[in-house]
Amino acid sequence: MHALDWNDLRYLLAAEQTGSFAAAARRLRVDPATVGRRMRSLEDAVGTPLLERTPGSLTLTASGGRALHAAEIMYEAALTFERTVDAGRPEISGVLRITATDALASRILAPRIPELAVRHPGLAVELHVGNERLSLSRREADVAVRLSRPVEPAVAARRAGTIGFALYASREYLRARGAFTEATLRDHALLGYDRPLAAASTPLGWIDELRGGRVVLRSNGAFSLLAATAAGLGVAALPCFLGDAEPGLVRALPELREREIWLAVHGDLRRSARARVGLEFLAAVLSSEAARLGGRRDPAALPRAPRRGRGR
Repeated sequence: MHALDWNDLRYLLAAEQTGSFAAAARRLRVDPATVGRRMRSLEDAVGTPLLERTPGSLTLTASGGRALHAAEIMYEAALTFERTVDAGRPEISGVLRITATDALASRILAPRIPELAVRHPGLAVELHVGNERLSLSRREADVAVRLSRPVEPAVAARRAGTIGFALYASREYLRARGAFTEATLRDHALLGYDRPLAAASTPLGWIDELRGGRVVLRSNGAFSLLAATAAGLGVAALPCFLGDAEPGLVRALPELREREIWLAVHGDLRRSARARVGLEFLAAVLSSEAARLGGRRDPAALPRAPRRGRGR
């Protein structure tokens, strides 16, 4: 046995919550071997197994269950301490962790980060992208751009705009298949989001509401659907700031659907100079990009779908 390293409790919590060393490693941004090593160190320090390892899963032992409860209390206390200290720092420096979807981060936020770097050279920005929501309570991110109103306890949020979605197809696809209407759905191939995402919002589930068309592709990423649509595979619901900018794509229908954009921060960090600067930066960028994000441009300036097909 050796002295207990309290930091190892993070690994126990992550392993129990995610169910595997691999998933825990992704959450903690380390490799799975590190999770396994830190868990062995923790078990050696307390002198008893805390997890039972079975193929594909982890289960708490009786000792692990008792340790987990204590670890949760201690870890939350440590996070509260960190947030309280951070909120009192007047300097705008250190790491600013921002989380957003891949499309928003790549096309809207990342090109504007140089402006933030010039104004605040003491900041180092970490931009974490993806559909998986990083926890503000666990300090996985400092500020977040979310596409639905946050419901995490103790998280403060404000609405920052909307993202417009439309149904897109390539010109070549519509020339070959004909007009996209309710009456011609059976003639068209549809590209949709995977089912958990589709169920999460009306725009992402748009394709699944269309009865008669055949879904030929599902993906959990807007960029994958964008590429497949541009290649002529079918019709997809895409954010307008992606679809309108893609050469060769047109809106298959004039209808728009919207998702709200929310900015979020843990309540303890609202007074943090670093977090406040991050929120102000995000709000300014989203405000300046409101027209592009909303997709409500002059219809005459948008590419038009072909009116007639040339056969199939």
